[in-house]
Amino acid sequence: MTCEQKRKPQKARIRRKEKQKTPRKNIKMRDREIAEKARDERAWMDTTGRS
Repeated sequence: MTCEQKRKPQKARIRRKEKQKTPRKNIKMRDREIAEKARDERAWMDTTGRS
């Protein structure tokens, strides 16, 4: 029981740290990647539609 009680707060702390670590740059990069993927998908759909 003591081990389980000790583990839970550590996990919560780690999650909080991860949230704090993610800076705005990473979010911007992620958005850019998503936009690129969407563009690629659209282009692929266009090519398949034409052919």
